[in-house]
Amino acid sequence: MIDKLLVELKNCKKNIFIQTHDFPDPDAIASAYGLQNFLNINNIASKIVYSGIIQRDALKLMISKLNIEIFNSSDIEIKKDDFIIIVDGCKGSGNVTDLPGFEIAVIDHHIVKSPDDVPFLEYHSNIALNIPKNVATALMIGISRDTDLLTRKVTQNDINAYNYLYKYADNNIVNSLLRNNIQLSDLSYFSQAISNLKTKGIISWLYFENDCDTNLMGILGDFILSAQEIELSIIFVKNGTTISISIRNENLDWNASEIIQHITAGIGTGGGHKEMAGGVIYSADNFSLEKTMNIIMKYTDD
Repeated sequence: MIDKLLVELKNCKKNIFIQTHDFPDPDAIASAYGLQNFLNINNIASKIVYSGIIQRDALKLMISKLNIEIFNSSDIEIKKDDFIIIVDGCKGSGNVTDLPGFEIAVIDHHIVKSPDDVPFLEYHSNIALNIPKNVATALMIGISRDTDLLTRKVTQNDINAYNYLYKYADNNIVNSLLRNNIQLSDLSYFSQAISNLKTKGIISWLYFENDCDTNLMGILGDFILSAQEIELSIIFVKNGTTISISIRNENLDWNASEIIQHITAGIGTGGGHKEMAGGVIYSADNFSLEKTMNIIMKYTDD
């Protein structure tokens, strides 16, 4: 399949864009950067684009240190016949802005109800490549972040990739960026989380009435899940007129992706994995913390 995709891209007379999911995180940008390098090796030029904003200073530092060229979609012209490859997301999950171009391929690892209807949905290939240091470094950071330092939803492919990339990456940069993931201004959110956390058995939940960026929500969820007594962490944040939701799960009988789909059904969208998921309720007027927690408790009791 990858050979056919390369032929399509080489024959493309328009611009080629690699689009991450909105408000991208390290693994989304690393994946896009890796794909861009792979296309460059095959003499195919492309640009990386995203919608929303890049929220975390640690991610901005990764982009700067590794010289990753990435554009906000609002700052660049994309025509309807330009080609778009989506990585680490799909429009069916609700977290990818529908840009004007033609969606030629999707490379994703999330569980969604409505996969995108595109010519190329995925590829798995063993291709021997000499990976540049910056690309290997970005991919190492992406794998480490998405798997929570190889402790979450890890596959043999992750281990093999990590082992392969290690000898090519700048591991001083990897270690520095992984260690320095928060800043002093984030500590107030940790304080609020500790003060306002609600629990019932092995389930915890937290509601922020004021904005909190989606990537920090995940960091807070991991922090709460590190408590020995907690196996399911749900964080709700009122971001403007919407409700953002982040779920972290380590109970083998539950699936975070299923939970997010239950609580956003008909009023929002969401998706993810068994261990982690995220979503949004489009209007805060449709959100009731009590009703939402009742849905979650019913799911976990079944």
